[in-house]
Amino acid sequence: MLLVVKACVLSIILLNFAYADDDIKYEMFFDKLDLAKGKDILAASELKIEKTGKTNFIFSGIVEHFKEFNDDWTIALKISKSDTADGEYRSLIDYPITGKKGVCAALKNEYKKYFYDSIKDCSTAPHFDLCPLKEAKYSFDKCSFDASVFEKYLSKGYYIFKVFISHLEESDLVEYDLFAHLEDVK
Repeated sequence: MLLVVKACVLSIILLNFAYADDDIKYEMFFDKLDLAKGKDILAASELKIEKTGKTNFIFSGIVEHFKEFNDDWTIALKISKSDTADGEYRSLIDYPITGKKGVCAALKNEYKKYFYDSIKDCSTAPHFDLCPLKEAKYSFDKCSFDASVFEKYLSKGYYIFKVFISHLEESDLVEYDLFAHLEDVK
């Protein structure tokens, strides 16, 4: 589902850029990406992200999903942070705030509000009114994204991004976990 992939891409963008104030600069390191539960229903290939400004990025690549998605499919995203590698993680973001959100509802709201304008002219990504989403492969060619609205969430530390995709039946629950950390750059 494109929105989940976009959420992951956004998370990667948010943590991949070097956040700098007058004295501090951070660099992102990806430790691992795991399919924590279920079976792969998404794939991303040739994904490249280039920083073009403090909070601006250009990204290219291919995203594919192997299921048809409608509002029977729901998504949730949890981002947690720890100051140290072996420390306790605290919650930063829970999306949606309660429960899960249907794919079509997320497309018409968050996807439309935060992502669609950035990708409509540089990708084969679907329009926010197109749902259900048939199995598909989408390409992105030098899409530009400004992440300044999310800058406050970035600081030195260790992050876990948990993306949950589920169907009406519990057996279709899928969880992807992305582990990453930000370090000072000397």
